[in-house]
Amino acid sequence: MTTAWRPTGIGPLGDKPWATHVGLFYETEQDLLDVEIPYFQAGLAQGEACLWVVNAPLTQEAARTALRQAVPDLDRYLADNSIEILADDAWYRPGGVFDLHHVINGWQEKLDGALARGYAGLRVSGDTAWVQAKDWRDFREYEKELDVAVANQRLLMLCTFPLAAASAAEILDMTRTHQQTIVRRHGNWEIVETPELRQAKAEIQRLNDKLEQRVVERTRELAAANDELRREVAARQQTEAAEREERVLAEALSDTVAVLNSTLDFEEVLDRILENVGRVVAHDVSTIALLDQDIWRVVRHRGFAERGLAEWIESRRASSAQRPVLQRMIETGEPLVVPDTQTDPGWVFAPQIDWIRSWLSTPIRIKGAIIGVLNLHSSVPGFFTPAQATRLQAFVDQAGIALENARLLQAVQSGHERLQTLSQQLLIAQETERRSIARELHDEIGQVLTAVGANLRVIELSRDRVTRAQRLEESLRLVDDALKRVRDLALELRPSLLDDFGLGPALEWYVARLADRSGFAATVIAEPAELRLPPSLETTCYRIAQIALTNVVRHAQAQHVRVGLSQQGAELTLVIRDDGVGFDVPAALDRASQGATMGLLSMQERVRLAGGHLAIQSTPGQGTEIRARFPIV
Repeated sequence: MTTAWRPTGIGPLGDKPWATHVGLFYETEQDLLDVEIPYFQAGLAQGEACLWVVNAPLTQEAARTALRQAVPDLDRYLADNSIEILADDAWYRPGGVFDLHHVINGWQEKLDGALARGYAGLRVSGDTAWVQAKDWRDFREYEKELDVAVANQRLLMLCTFPLAAASAAEILDMTRTHQQTIVRRHGNWEIVETPELRQAKAEIQRLNDKLEQRVVERTRELAAANDELRREVAARQQTEAAEREERVLAEALSDTVAVLNSTLDFEEVLDRILENVGRVVAHDVSTIALLDQDIWRVVRHRGFAERGLAEWIESRRASSAQRPVLQRMIETGEPLVVPDTQTDPGWVFAPQIDWIRSWLSTPIRIKGAIIGVLNLHSSVPGFFTPAQATRLQAFVDQAGIALENARLLQAVQSGHERLQTLSQQLLIAQETERRSIARELHDEIGQVLTAVGANLRVIELSRDRVTRAQRLEESLRLVDDALKRVRDLALELRPSLLDDFGLGPALEWYVARLADRSGFAATVIAEPAELRLPPSLETTCYRIAQIALTNVVRHAQAQHVRVGLSQQGAELTLVIRDDGVGFDVPAALDRASQGATMGLLSMQERVRLAGGHLAIQSTPGQGTEIRARFPIV
């Protein structure tokens, strides 16, 4: 028990075992307090009883005040006698006489009492500034006997001496009678070593050097003897590990290929990819993100729902430019490993996934084109390796074949469903248009002809020239109105401007007419101005503009609309942009595929039949842009 190490609180001493007897020489009162305060603070914190014997000029009250600054609840320790602060004459010289045996017995009684009360031991400090030259011989004997008495006791003893009052002989005596002696001078430390201590240290160092040399020599011999064995074992283990990995990978790929190819449902293939990828590369969580018009969207995830992040990860949208690591992978076409997300400059930080420390991503290809990525995440930095990236790429290549087969079937089914939807919508649109034309003919043209017929009968029967002239004039006006309405009806069906002057003027006329009716500002820019295109392409572009602008009027609440038509080489680009309320494009396309609306599907189909490409970008509250590109043949 007496060998238990105790923190002394004194920097140069560090931790010391029980039964340690240390001498301290100090220059100033502050030097003394710099040692005593942390010394007793450490003792109280360790559950030790403490006794501090002070000597003038340091008073008991000054000692308590200084200690209270470091130990705020000192009064509690004083009240339960965990620490006592006594004057030197009361301890060392009761009745004015120094009796070394009385003092040593006093230390023992204090220690016994502390142990009986459950303290870990006793920590004491006594200042000897009171010692006079006549007392020095007795005090030196006291220190020798005290050093013996401390042995094997739960006692830490610190004897303090004012440096200014000590002679060289006294300093030498104190150094011999203490296990270690330290000096505190104006805030600086010095260690005083006895010749015996220096000799012991030298002998220990010599033995250590000799032992170290023997260890080095023996280690060199063992290293030389074992090098070849280690190389053989390492080579064998590496070969076995490689063979084992190849076997596991082959089995995993064989099993997963069978699983992936057992279905032609695109969504189910995505699910099975995440279900089986763990057999190829271990990870914490995984995602599949698909690329649609340069926008990455997470379509499948595994492990995020358990962390309460399902809704967050499903709402993520970003372009390649906003995800530098994905852009880097697209440019190289190779798997990408991010060893540490906190140091990679391309990693985009998000507080929801700050626990992700390493990342492995592999491109998913269909017919050579990257359509998405498979991402694996780990909370351990440096978890993924280039070898794992190669394994994952082999798995994803097989998964890409399954996805391609599923997408082909999906395209056939989607095309069939789209055809059915468009056919149904076309019939509805034809019937709606016929009803509209019939209503126009019946309600307006029919009424005009009826009125003209009535006027002609009045003219036939009336002999009043004024009445006949009025009825004739009214009939002519009605006929003019009917002709104008017939022309408007014909223009709405197909403007003659489209055939006579081309797409640009036809769009300018249509947009201006619609803007005037609907109350928004419109701009039409056609480059070149006198652009003539194949009739079928002009009709396609005109109908797409009609559908888009009809949606603007019905839904967008736009203030400004811009229509652009431009030709670059053998490519024609049509852009319709508004500053309206915008909409959720995927949701709208999903509703359209279910037959809820016809406009978007009609635009897609017209562009597809013309061999072009349609891109729709819209965000709620930020307007909409529809961009159609066509080859000019």
